[in-house]
Amino acid sequence: MNVLLIMNDPPYGTERSSSGLRLALSLARRDDVELRVFLIGDAASCAMVGQKTPEGYYDLERMIGSVARRGGDVACCGTCLDARGITEDLIAKGARRSGMDELTEWTCGRTGSCRSERRRCRWPATWSSWVEGPEDWSPPGSSAGDSAGSIGAAG
Repeated sequence: MNVLLIMNDPPYGTERSSSGLRLALSLARRDDVELRVFLIGDAASCAMVGQKTPEGYYDLERMIGSVARRGGDVACCGTCLDARGITEDLIAKGARRSGMDELTEWTCGRTGSCRSERRRCRWPATWSSWVEGPEDWSPPGSSAGDSAGSIGAAG
């Protein structure tokens, strides 16, 4: 099973990044899972070396290394790293610089273009209508042309 986790929350201040990496560790332990983790936006900071872990939080640098040692691929948005002043020498062991092209390939499940598949795709109802598809298509339960969507909304 191929699993892609896209994280975008900062390393500390919420539990989202640590919870995402806990799930990644659990998935990486499975023999039947090919795991990929993409850190984008504030989550790119999760992969910075030498952070002082606040009391009560997980050491995310160590967690990233554990995911990688178990075969998970951890990539960081290069633009997001640059915006935060995180250079190659500051990226945690087990993580690496990447970009939108690779995230696109991971999302499509293969190398190359997924344009020919768009018209056949049916996206989950929690995705917003900005996801490219047929012009007359919008997620179930939304108004046509509603661009606000509900990405990340619970249940």
